Amino acid sequence: MASQIRQNAISAYHHLLSRANHLTTTTILTTISLASILAFGPSAYRDYKTYMGYGPSGLPYNVFGWLLATVVLRPLTSEVFSTALYSRAIEQDARSWLPESVLKKRKGERPAVGPHAAPQRQLDQIPGKEVQKVCFCFSRL
Repeated sequence: MASQIRQNAISAYHHLLSRANHLTTTTILTTISLASILAFGPSAYRDYKTYMGYGPSGLPYNVFGWLLATVVLRPLTSEVFSTALYSRAIEQDARSWLPESVLKKRKGERPAVGPHAAPQRQLDQIPGKEVQKVCFCFSRL
């Protein structure tokens, strides 16, 4: 019984291989490309629109800059919201950090930031024009 099932599976496999030989490489690559575009296209488009929404920065302000930020830089980034690293450091040597009594507790939520490593942009809680002007002056030093 098992040998018959194995024989049927091998026969089906050989049949599929013979059918696949009739397909051209171009047909296979076209099918894979279309399936990829249908699967990832909407997500990639939303990500591209987010990147373009940041405005001009150090990277090119076009599809090539988006590809650079997404394909090359994003895999090299680290998780930026966890504070576990600091908790471990405090346990090891509390003298290297400011005491909690010096710092005020943050009011409200953290600001939302974009998913791209470059340009790093804060998407909400934008400061007023006066603060932006002062920060711009310091950034040019």
